[in-house]
Amino acid sequence: MFRNVFKVLSLLLIFGGSVLTPIRTVAAQTAVGVETYASQAIIDAEVDAAAAADPLLWMVGTFIGTSVVGCLFCGLPAIGVAYIHQPSPPIARLMGKSAEYVLLYTQTYKEKIRSHQVMDATIGCVGGSLVAAFIWSRYYSGELSNYY
Repeated sequence: MFRNVFKVLSLLLIFGGSVLTPIRTVAAQTAVGVETYASQAIIDAEVDAAAAADPLLWMVGTFIGTSVVGCLFCGLPAIGVAYIHQPSPPIARLMGKSAEYVLLYTQTYKEKIRSHQVMDATIGCVGGSLVAAFIWSRYYSGELSNYY
């Protein structure tokens, strides 16, 4: 009986590694494939969000609004709107993709587009505030009062 156990253990030691190695390799390839697929979804979403972001709209809109109305009445609400507003990702990019890809792509796209919008609105708000402060300082110092 011990001879049979010894033979089985010997065979498993000799051939067991070669039998288990392909199984481990397939499992590792599957894990890497899923990870690569997920990272591809994130990369695609970041590229598309950067392309879809409209910096001119957010920067110029908040710059003009802040310069004319002021930071408190236009700039800060514009930053809030930029944070809340999340456009949907393009549907054509999600056609035929797996549910995991769609989920990762959508989450990343919305995060990145929000980040771009808030940054652009903040830049416009700061720039408009500086222009408004410069104009008001000149106006109250008397340099611009002759023109108005």
